Amino acid sequence: MSQLTVAVPSSPEEQREPFVRPCIPAMFRSGARSTPVGLALIVLVLSGPVSLTANSDGAGEEPTTAERVQAQPDFLFSRPGLSLGVRGQWNQGRTDSKFFKFAAEGLTLESGDFNAPGVIVDLGFALGSRVTALVGLDFTSTLAHSEYRDFTDAEDLPIEQDTRFRQFDLFGSVALALLPRGRAIGQLSWVPSAVIPYVGAGGGLLRYEFVQAGDFVDFRDMSIQAMHFESARWTPSAHVFAGGDVKIARQIFLTAEGRYIWADAEVSDDFVFDGSIDLTGVRITAGVRLVF
Repeated sequence: MSQLTVAVPSSPEEQREPFVRPCIPAMFRSGARSTPVGLALIVLVLSGPVSLTANSDGAGEEPTTAERVQAQPDFLFSRPGLSLGVRGQWNQGRTDSKFFKFAAEGLTLESGDFNAPGVIVDLGFALGSRVTALVGLDFTSTLAHSEYRDFTDAEDLPIEQDTRFRQFDLFGSVALALLPRGRAIGQLSWVPSAVIPYVGAGGGLLRYEFVQAGDFVDFRDMSIQAMHFESARWTPSAHVFAGGDVKIARQIFLTAEGRYIWADAEVSDDFVFDGSIDLTGVRITAGVRLVF
């Protein structure tokens, strides 16, 4: 019968060695000469995922111009060449002139009754970084009801009339931005400025219509007659303005403007009045402007 011999380790180090050796690669048990190679491999393995992560995220590289443009939400691909403005307005006319006093004589009309709401639409064409040419139309209209202050009809009822006053102005203007309208980022994008104040001037052709219709007293025989009086003419106009645009979206601006208009025109023969109608006034506008 063969004899089984069991070798017992003589020291604690030898007792642990069978369990430690299988877990350590041979390069670390070969002495000091193999240690640098092992350390280099460990560094390479650990640095590999970090490098891949840095490259995938772009954190280790400086962003390109295209990446900066994509990260910027409020940009256009080039400086806008066109704009469309739509604004509501209030026309504060110089209605204390002689014609308006004549038209309101004896009636319950006040000078403020000839002030009018309206709308203004303009199309802009960029001539440079700060200069814009504008063409547009400006429309205001008001309707006032009135009656005689000192007269009534045979049944003691008021003698009533309607007065309509309209203005329609076809104009051209040049606007100058007081601050840059935006800035370019490389050759790929244009970022509009948040606030753009501007001034400008221009001229146009203005048509007015002044109509009074209803019942009137014929002072020749003190009778009451239904009558219609109308005066309408085209006349040159001039204007200056100042305002500002405030960006609320990539291509949309809130805009507000004050405009002063000079104009006067002849009065038609329906009105027995020796003189002209004064169409000068201030117009306050507010609305939106789109840029393209």
